[in-house]
Amino acid sequence: MTFQSNEDKTRRWPLLNKNQSLQSHWWALLENTTDLIAEFDRDMRLLMCNTAYRHVVQGLCGCDPEAGMTLESMTTPLLYVTIREDFVQVLAGERFCKEYAYPGVNGESSQMYEISYSPVLKDGEVVGVSQLARNITPYKHAEEALKESELRFRNLFENTPDAVFVESLAGNVLDVNPAACLLHGMPAETLIGKNILELVPPIHRDGIRHNFPDMVIGKLRLLESYSLAANGQAIPVEISVSHIEYRGEPALLLQMRDISARKKAEAIQARRAQELSMLNRAIQALNSTLDQDQILSIVLEEVRRLLNVFASSIWLIDETTNELVCRQATGPQSQMVLGWRLQSGQGVAGWVAQTGQSLLIPDTMSDKRHFRGVAQRIQQDLRSLITVPLKAKQKVIGVLQVVDQQVNRFGSSDLTLLEPLGIAAAIAIENARLVENLEKEVAERTAEIAAERDKSEAILHSVGDAIAMVNTALQVHYINPAFEKLTGYTVAETWNQPLDTLLGDVGEPVRQGILNGSKNGASWQGEVTIRRKDGRTCEVALTSAPIRDADGVLLGYVVSHQDISRFKELDEARRQFIRNVSHQFRTPVATLKAQAHVMQYTPQSEQNQRYIAMMQEQIVTLTKLIEDIIAMTVLDSGEIVRTWERVSLAELMFTMLDRYSQNAEKTGVTFAMGEEAPPTLCVQGDRGRLLEALGKIVDNALKFTPADGRITLHAGIAWRDERDWATLKVQDTGPGIPADEQDRVFERFFQGRLAESGHMPGTGLGLSFAWEVLRAHGGHITLESPEGKGLAVTLWLPLAPES
Repeated sequence: MTFQSNEDKTRRWPLLNKNQSLQSHWWALLENTTDLIAEFDRDMRLLMCNTAYRHVVQGLCGCDPEAGMTLESMTTPLLYVTIREDFVQVLAGERFCKEYAYPGVNGESSQMYEISYSPVLKDGEVVGVSQLARNITPYKHAEEALKESELRFRNLFENTPDAVFVESLAGNVLDVNPAACLLHGMPAETLIGKNILELVPPIHRDGIRHNFPDMVIGKLRLLESYSLAANGQAIPVEISVSHIEYRGEPALLLQMRDISARKKAEAIQARRAQELSMLNRAIQALNSTLDQDQILSIVLEEVRRLLNVFASSIWLIDETTNELVCRQATGPQSQMVLGWRLQSGQGVAGWVAQTGQSLLIPDTMSDKRHFRGVAQRIQQDLRSLITVPLKAKQKVIGVLQVVDQQVNRFGSSDLTLLEPLGIAAAIAIENARLVENLEKEVAERTAEIAAERDKSEAILHSVGDAIAMVNTALQVHYINPAFEKLTGYTVAETWNQPLDTLLGDVGEPVRQGILNGSKNGASWQGEVTIRRKDGRTCEVALTSAPIRDADGVLLGYVVSHQDISRFKELDEARRQFIRNVSHQFRTPVATLKAQAHVMQYTPQSEQNQRYIAMMQEQIVTLTKLIEDIIAMTVLDSGEIVRTWERVSLAELMFTMLDRYSQNAEKTGVTFAMGEEAPPTLCVQGDRGRLLEALGKIVDNALKFTPADGRITLHAGIAWRDERDWATLKVQDTGPGIPADEQDRVFERFFQGRLAESGHMPGTGLGLSFAWEVLRAHGGHITLESPEGKGLAVTLWLPLAPES
């Protein structure tokens, strides 16, 4: 317990006994206060203490203070020395207050206490000492924080680069930092006491006067204005407003930042944006026209808007003389400059055109490159200029020049602005020139095409052959007058009509011939029978040639019809005569053959037997000649291909082996097949005619291949003329064909020197027959005959489409 007994309480505070209510009140106050209260006698023994005092002593000394304990036992030795000296002063009748630092309790930091000492009097004598202690640690911490904050503020206030003013709510300056003095060019003692309006240029004071009430009430915290320097210069500033307490009174903290650089940059940026906008407008205007004179006018008009110059001009290079010619100019007496010519390298314009480099001259009087002839002619003094090259595709085509009468009128920013305008102008001028040249070329080419068309029309109208132009579907798109005369159809009646339907079905061979010819890029020729409008038929020689564009795409065909009815009649009469003669020959030849056969088995002298054998050989030769002549009449009749069917090359090869193997064996020649052709390798055509043609080739090889020689059949697929072909090759080891005779071996009745010298039997129609059969099938024949290394005859046929 803090008090030893009620008696002790009564003795210490006798007044409490007089009023129990008052006693309870003070008792609660002493026990529940956070302040430390204690009383000691003159010997420094504890008389009483409250709970707060007791808790602190327990934490400090680890003991529970009780009445009668000495002060020395309740505190540390070091602190006891100090407090004992304080007790001596109080016992002498002094009253004072003192601060002490106590070590922390339970690991806490040290605590600060403020202790008030008062003497306890009785009958006018000091009988003890009373202590009233208060924990002031939070206040000390707050005080230290305040000092530290004030120190930081003062440091910031003194060292910030922005000007800082402390002003009263009436607008008077209370304090300034060095930056504020530097901004206004005045010492602190001059600035302090001035009103804010005195530090603003007169023209801007109304704005500050209007905004100041909002600054005071905190409604306006940021604004832009101007400060007035000692030299009268107006400095643009950004003002930040804060509310503070200065020396116990509310005040305003004004932070002024010099924004001269920013304002200058904004002005430059705004000007640059305006210039770029005008430059963009100029480029759009340049792109909107292809007229060179209009382009030059647009360029100079935009230069005037951008720079507001005294004069400007555009000089273009004359490619024939390499001179610079003034094509457009603005400014006083500009008409006198138009057409002026400068030699290459003459003057500033000539130097820029020659070097391709831009040039800025602040004062023309100090530059020897300046040509003064223009200034003298217009009687104006030109002192500064900018000249930029006009480049298109890395080639200088001219220059853009601006001049002014002031020295140092232009800067690098003006040059930076003109250079892209010069590039855009050069591109526009070059495009205008290209279009102009293109228009000339188009006009010239159009005239040429018109002339060619007129010539073609004249030729097509005057030519005797009937000509039709058809598309890839063989639909008619043009006919000439000869076609109208031949067929009886008008242009309107033939337009977009299928050619074969219009003139009658020309047959599959003709259609295949036209289509195959177009694939090979070659013409096709043949004889067909067409039907006129009146129903009569007509024999014509038909020639078809493909029409392709510049990229090789097939557009259609030109089909020419030549009336050969008269020639056909004459040819038919000739063929009929040959057939009649051939048939007339057959009867006596057959009779001679029979008589020779009878005579062979009739006893004859040896000499007669030889005569009979010679007669039989001649009869065989004559019989073969008659057969060949009859076969050629069939070829000439146009009825070579009788049927169209799918023919296997392997089947043709096996048939040849069956037919000729026995004859080859008799003559000592090996007749064999190379690699067997696949069953799927097929062509479309007449199987019988193909066997006849191949037989002529094999028969010819057997005639010229010596004993112990070899004949081989080969079949395959080969690439030629940008397509795949089916091939049949007959290769022998005979003497071959001399190079000078190879171009003639397919002529009718041609026999080479080798056949004539060896008295080889034959008519010279075999290879010709094979050639005609292959051509009727849309194919052809080639020869390979290296000197002394045999002969290889290859039959080329179109592949049959997949079934």
